[in-house]
Amino acid sequence: TIRAALDLNYPSDKYDITLIEDAPDNNSFQDLCEELGVSYLHRENRNDFKAGAVNYSLPKLKGEYVFFIDADHIMEKNVLYNCLLSWRQDTIAVQSRIDFVNTVNMLTLVGAYLQVQFFSLFQRARRATGSAVFAGGGAGSWWAG
Repeated sequence: TIRAALDLNYPSDKYDITLIEDAPDNNSFQDLCEELGVSYLHRENRNDFKAGAVNYSLPKLKGEYVFFIDADHIMEKNVLYNCLLSWRQDTIAVQSRIDFVNTVNMLTLVGAYLQVQFFSLFQRARRATGSAVFAGGGAGSWWAG
């Protein structure tokens, strides 16, 4: 995931990468971050899971926009451009779609099917009705700072 983030089709001087680790008493990725030249934040607990990590890190991150991605996702090269193209002045968040490439067993196949349903049906209905649903676990979360 970090290597894919380092290889995005976006000017490297226009974005920073920060890994947020929330494994108690474990800084297992700190050395890798130093080796790859990315920032590292560690929180001592997993309270509120991803939402807790987001809330912990937002005050510590710099930049006009913040993009969150789960550790088990790999971004396509143009994801930053695509998210910025979707951004509107009165928007507080943009969520990108996930495509699955590892549908090798029943578990990953069902997961892929559920995600396709979420993005192709539920999110389209949400958009058509002007509703606000933001499922943060769905990778690619932009936030205006």
